[in-house]
Amino acid sequence: MKTIRIFVVVLTVSAVFLITGTTKSQAEVSVYDGDGQYLGTLLYNGVDGIAVQILIPSYEKTAILTHDGNFYGDYLYFENTDCTGPAYIYYRLSRNRLIKNQDNFYFHESAEPANVQLNSVLPRRGSCIGITSHNLEVAPAQEALLSFETPVATPLSFVYEAIQPGIEE
Repeated sequence: MKTIRIFVVVLTVSAVFLITGTTKSQAEVSVYDGDGQYLGTLLYNGVDGIAVQILIPSYEKTAILTHDGNFYGDYLYFENTDCTGPAYIYYRLSRNRLIKNQDNFYFHESAEPANVQLNSVLPRRGSCIGITSHNLEVAPAQEALLSFETPVATPLSFVYEAIQPGIEE
């Protein structure tokens, strides 16, 4: 039922884009959760409403939100064998994206990947896992503090908002 609601909303938003696409006004689609929390700006709606990609303006990074109100997560990597010390995230996957691990969000702003030996990994959910020394392209993880609570309440709301009125010629 939630998937159908998201699909209907996406169709409505798409229709608005088609109708207004010939004007010279600029607009964006703001994304709100079921409790009215502002989440960000819609960048992409996944196939069949399974996930949406949104821009989190405070970090100028994207995040992928799944249909059940959770954000896409990824691993944290550590040089120590017990998931302590500085955390790292996979460089290529997180280049312009916020990733979630456990209950926190992380990002990086590194221009180049770090060259470190990794000896443990913290999965999205679960406990620390020791790994054989491994080299991955990683970057130092920085924690992101978001302005909304997670997991977010569903269904999501999409609001078409004009940024600047267009000028007709």
